[in-house]
Amino acid sequence: MKKTKTSQFLVNLIKFILFIGLVVVFVALLFTLLKLLAIIIPVGFAIFLIWYFTFGKNIE
Repeated sequence: MKKTKTSQFLVNLIKFILFIGLVVVFVALLFTLLKLLAIIIPVGFAIFLIWYFTFGKNIE
């Protein structure tokens, strides 16, 4: 009886650790995506402005 209880506890512990691991990974991915967006959006906007002012006026 005690052995099955211990194994059940270990299974629950492993599930709990896996769940926390998944949550941590998910949060880390979210933060990484947010950081990437925070970098990509201004850089993309700057590139667009530079392209617009250099090539956009040449077309006119």
